[in-house]
Amino acid sequence: MKSVIKFRLYPNKSQRRELFRQFDKHCELYNYCRNERIETYKLTKTSPSCIDQIKSNVSKFKDKTNVSSLQQTVRRVDKSFQNFFRRIKHKQTLGFPRYKKRLNSIDFTARDGIKIINNEYKRKLKLYVQHVGNIKMIAHRSLSTNAYSRVTIKYQNGQFFASFIINSPIKTLPPNEKSIGLDFGLKTFITTSDGNKIDNPKFLKRNLKRLKQTASKRDKYEKGSHIRNKKNRIVRNIYRKITNQRSDFNHKLANNFIENYGTIIVENLDLRKLSNTEISNVNRTYNDVSWGQFSRMLQYKAANAGRQFVRVNPRNTSKTCHGCGKIHDLTLNDRTFTCQSCGYEQDRDINAARNILTLGLQSLRLT
Repeated sequence: MKSVIKFRLYPNKSQRRELFRQFDKHCELYNYCRNERIETYKLTKTSPSCIDQIKSNVSKFKDKTNVSSLQQTVRRVDKSFQNFFRRIKHKQTLGFPRYKKRLNSIDFTARDGIKIINNEYKRKLKLYVQHVGNIKMIAHRSLSTNAYSRVTIKYQNGQFFASFIINSPIKTLPPNEKSIGLDFGLKTFITTSDGNKIDNPKFLKRNLKRLKQTASKRDKYEKGSHIRNKKNRIVRNIYRKITNQRSDFNHKLANNFIENYGTIIVENLDLRKLSNTEISNVNRTYNDVSWGQFSRMLQYKAANAGRQFVRVNPRNTSKTCHGCGKIHDLTLNDRTFTCQSCGYEQDRDINAARNILTLGLQSLRLT
């Protein structure tokens, strides 16, 4: 099973400049290949293949840049067009490959212009990058020099990271026959079929006042000025803290479910439709709750641990009686579910979580 290990990089000033220069070079190549495909199709109704573009274009941009990493950028262009035509074929939401103002990541093939140096058991390692030098790297876990197949260097929220793709064995946990259904909410992040409720931490809302004040002070200064750039770094650090808090919360919560349950069933929500509204406060609330990130973490952690992870259609799970299966008309203000037919009475969210559990177990039996 493929997994990713992410380490923080600490380049010095000259190394940062060189990394940014390489990002710009890759961005130029990306846009050149994208435009070439568009113009060629307009003239001939055919597009050049990925191999043809690698042969004809990589040599034009290889000035102090690793060749194999440039080839990966061309493949990225090819993949973006493949995804576009795949969405057309399956009648999905289209997304034509856009012109890039900047690229914040570049890919390397292992041991081709990039490698880990120093003792693999030391915490303080260095990452050699061609034309950049040896970059200081803090490794929070050991990584063999031959364990990874590809490396991605990424610039994110003012920091550099190196992501190593490795083939890791599945760490199967002891068998567990317990099952649980999870219902997502806004005020309550998760309601379980066991009757437990986990509150929404609302990390963005907690820091929103400070974020607005800092952004307001920043906007008073002229663009490009030293003070405005300094305030920009403060705003960026606040966003980075929010992102890290949210990710840490989701990781710990997902690990808890993986360790204690053998089958985890969640609702398959269309997050794009939920957040597709002109009301900014609603969009911000949906983005802050991070259901998608939590679901993805649950899915890959379950696969790595040998657990079962199931998504079910959430339609009418809140309106269906768990006791008799009859559907009732409810409004958002009705927080207690009461069935007039069988007398079943339960909290609305707990009732939905139990219906999700039932649907998931039924789908497993059918398969």
